[in-house]
Amino acid sequence: MDGKTNILDVIPHLEDDITMTTRNGNTVLSFLSFRRRSLPLLRMLSKRTELELDAIGSAAVMLIDGDKDVRTIIEGLKETFADEKQLDERTIMFLTELKRRKIIKYLAQ
Repeated sequence: MDGKTNILDVIPHLEDDITMTTRNGNTVLSFLSFRRRSLPLLRMLSKRTELELDAIGSAAVMLIDGDKDVRTIIEGLKETFADEKQLDERTIMFLTELKRRKIIKYLAQ
């Protein structure tokens, strides 16, 4: 993604090695602690890390389907979390953090 692409227009995709389960009504993302593809032996020995999301994060991740852009995901969240303040900014920060952790990747439309 170049510096000129509007984040609202990108389509988030979960990375291939991410698994999702549900615990206490929230989504739990599971991924390898060591994820560098260039060192396969360390990947094989790596333990899985779990990240339990809150209600908004769970709903956001469930909306990531490979077709929806960030704008559409935010609109979907507003249907359920209409009273939540700064939902746009919070969602963008959340998705940015997932990208930083290599849990999702962005594809331009």
